[in-house]
Amino acid sequence: MATARKRGDKYRVRIYVGKDENGKGIYRSITANTKREAERLAAQVRIDNTYREDITFGEAMRRYIESKANTLSPSTIAGYEKIRRNHIVRVRDLRISRLTNEDLQRQLDDLASTHSPKTVDNARALFVPVMKMFSPEFSLHLTTPAKEKKQKIIPTDAQLSRLLDLCSDPMLRLSIMLAAFCSLRISEISGLFADCIHDKSVSIRRVMIQNTDGVWVIKDHPKSFAGYRDIFPPPEVMSQLKALSKESDQPVITYTPAQIRSRFETLRGKAGCNDISFHSLRHYFATYCHSKNIPDKTIAKMGGWESMETLQRIYQHSTAEKENELSSLMNDHYKQLTREMLETKENG
Repeated sequence: MATARKRGDKYRVRIYVGKDENGKGIYRSITANTKREAERLAAQVRIDNTYREDITFGEAMRRYIESKANTLSPSTIAGYEKIRRNHIVRVRDLRISRLTNEDLQRQLDDLASTHSPKTVDNARALFVPVMKMFSPEFSLHLTTPAKEKKQKIIPTDAQLSRLLDLCSDPMLRLSIMLAAFCSLRISEISGLFADCIHDKSVSIRRVMIQNTDGVWVIKDHPKSFAGYRDIFPPPEVMSQLKALSKESDQPVITYTPAQIRSRFETLRGKAGCNDISFHSLRHYFATYCHSKNIPDKTIAKMGGWESMETLQRIYQHSTAEKENELSSLMNDHYKQLTREMLETKENG
């Protein structure tokens, strides 16, 4: 059994784990706070990794993504692939056995210089399970920039009405209504087929996403299990859906998500509400239902939300209309209060 030696305030064991492609021996250092713990970890590595193929980090990431293809959502897999292709230049060709926290941290720092904190955090979130799968004894310690807190803008009734009034494109108009009044995701809108349209309801069973080659494809499962649901659109929306669902082998809305988003951005510019995103129409749906005291559990089921926390984050951002209403009420209350105070003082 290998003996741990003290290095500073830690104990380290150096163990042989195999050979690289050139026949050179590969050694791995196991570090722990105590001698006993270091030797225990080393023994476990010997048992679990009598010989472990020493692949590169890029290859490890590819294998991890491949192993999760049938358990993670298509959009998550596409995001992981994007990180693998574009965001691991510094560490892609480094062997797992020689990879250090410093290597991975420097990779994140490089990414942080050109990308948003969210992108950096997504990369870190992928590094963790990859290292856990291919080097379970590796102790990962990485830091990322604080995420930017973005103000969620929820459309007002007036803004939504203006968008619909100005929209002359039947498919875009229907897409807006499906998002705002039925809480469909943009991928779900593009994934609607004639067999999803029933007498008074619509079944959500498919989505349109980009595959790893950037091609838009139909997947036979929504983003999450909660995405499987039946919705009951307003009569006007149902009639428009039925009018457009002619070909059974074609999507009802023949626009890809990218085309819907592009057309919506043009429309919102004409309507003078550039701060509204297409996705915020789903937030309009949730906020409206919440204002009518519909239980969160029901809203989550209707909208295909898996987590109540997501709904709570949406509710935290009141619309400007509500904020102005509250400010007006408080101002009126303050005036009334100060008037009463003056009258009491004068009469006293």
